[in-house]
Amino acid sequence: MLTFEITDLKNLPELCCIYAIELILDGRKYVGHTIDLNDRMSRHFKELNKKIHYNTYLQNTYNKYNSTNFRIIVLEIIENPEMLFVREQYWADFYKTFDPKFGFNYGPCVDNPFRGMKHTDETKKKLSK
Repeated sequence: MLTFEITDLKNLPELCCIYAIELILDGRKYVGHTIDLNDRMSRHFKELNKKIHYNTYLQNTYNKYNSTNFRIIVLEIIENPEMLFVREQYWADFYKTFDPKFGFNYGPCVDNPFRGMKHTDETKKKLSK
């Protein structure tokens, strides 16, 4: 595994890989995949710093603990990009990142994190408008 501090963002390699953004304090992780680690981390942390990241679990934790308490871990370098979802699913399952006690991923299916989740009546009402 390769580990990078957030201060290394400008020096990250252009790797096709499975990565984790880890809260160092308790080990909770967000697992994702990319064909260019440098570009993907730049976008993640630009959004986190602007407080506009799509993942509210990760955003709220980042707001609370700031960047010095996070690190980037390359979990696996991927030779065949067609394997990205399969291997991301493996690592998300391995670390149980869909469970808020262990991670920041939204749901158990990395290719569709909301698959199998039920909308509340309130959400259904909002969506119907």
